[in-house]
Amino acid sequence: MHIRLPKLNLPTFSGSYDEWFPFHDNFNSVIHTNVSLNNVQKFQYLKASLTGNAGNVISALEMTNGNYAVAWTLLCERYDNKRVIVENHVKALVDMPHIIKENAKELRKLADDASKHLHALQAMKYPTVHWDDLLVYILKSKLDKVTLREWKASLTGTERPTLKQFLDFVAHQCQTLEATDRSGGNNTKNIGAKHQPSDKRQSSCAATVKINCYYCKGNHSIYNCKDFLALSVSRRISEIRSRKVCLNCLRATSHTSAKCTSEQCKVCHQKHNTLLHLESALVETADKNASKSEDSKSVSASSTVATYSSDPITNENVLSSTALIYVPDSEGTLMPCRALLDCGSQANFISSKFLSMLKINPRRVNMSISGVGGTATTSTRAARIRV
Repeated sequence: MHIRLPKLNLPTFSGSYDEWFPFHDNFNSVIHTNVSLNNVQKFQYLKASLTGNAGNVISALEMTNGNYAVAWTLLCERYDNKRVIVENHVKALVDMPHIIKENAKELRKLADDASKHLHALQAMKYPTVHWDDLLVYILKSKLDKVTLREWKASLTGTERPTLKQFLDFVAHQCQTLEATDRSGGNNTKNIGAKHQPSDKRQSSCAATVKINCYYCKGNHSIYNCKDFLALSVSRRISEIRSRKVCLNCLRATSHTSAKCTSEQCKVCHQKHNTLLHLESALVETADKNASKSEDSKSVSASSTVATYSSDPITNENVLSSTALIYVPDSEGTLMPCRALLDCGSQANFISSKFLSMLKINPRRVNMSISGVGGTATTSTRAARIRV
C-alpha cells in the first residue's frame, strides 16, 4: 500500500559548513527522532533536503531501511567538524566585503551577516560576549567613508563602544537612508514627469551631436583622419580653405580663425592649427580673398622643399635643402618643425626654443663643437628625441 508522506517545509543543506548545525538541529528534531516515521520515510526526507556536495555524500546509497542510519552517520562524520565550522564563521566575519558607497541595503547586509555568524558561534558555546572590541574594529573597517565618519562623530567620551552600540548605529543609519531614498525617489519621479517635454527635447538634441571628418566625411574627427594627416602642410591648408573650415580649430564652418576661441598653434602661437603650421610663412586667415590665398599657398608650397641662406664666404644666397618633420613631445603629441639637411654634419642640433616646446628634460654635457673656418663653440645640454 502506497502511503503519501505529509509535506514538510524542511531546510535544505548544500554542504556549507556554516549551515550544518541549523540543518542538523532542525532535521534531528522534526525527522530523525520522529518515532512515527520508519527509516525509509526518513531517508526520503533526508534525500529531499540535501543539495550540491551534501547530496553527493549519500548519492550512492540505495533507499533501504538499513541505509538510513548509514547515510545519517556519513553526513555527521563529514560535516560535524567544530574546528572547521568555527574557522568558517570567523573567516566570514573578517572577509566581509567593504562598502564602497553609502548604501542602506549593503549596511543591513553587513549587520545581518555579522549577527548570523555570531549567533552560530554562540550556539556552539563560544564566548563571543567578550569579543566586542575586536568585532567593532573589524566591522567598522568595512564601512564606507561617509558612514565611518558618522560613526566616529556619534562616539562621546573615552568609553569603548560595544557591539550592540555599533549594530544600533548601523540600524539607525539604514532607517535614515531608506527614508531619504524614498522621498528623493518620489521627488525625482515627479520632476521627471513634470518636465518630460523638456527632457525629450534635450535627448533629441544630444542624439544629433555627431563627429564627422570634414576631409573624408568619415565617422571621426579630422585630427584622426589618416588621409588628411598624410597630406603635406600646404595641401592641408588648401583643403581646409576649400571647405571653408576654421583654420584654427578645424571643427567649425560658422566662424573664421580670427574669431575662434580654441587654442592656437603650439609652435608659433598664431591663429592657426598646429597641423597647418609652416615655419617660413604664417597661414593666412580664411576670410581673405581668393587671389591672395592662392599666392600664399604657392609661397607655402615652395618653402616645404628649400630655404634661402647667406654664404658667409661669398656673401651670396645659397639654396639649402630642408624638410618638414614631426617630433613627439613629452606627452606624445606630434610637433612639426623645419629641419635643415646638412649631409656633411657629424652631429644633429636642435634649437633651445623648440626643445622647451617639446618639454623634454635635457641632460648636462660639456661638448666642443667646431665648424668651417675653425669656428668653435660649446654645448652644455643634450637631449634624445624621435623624428
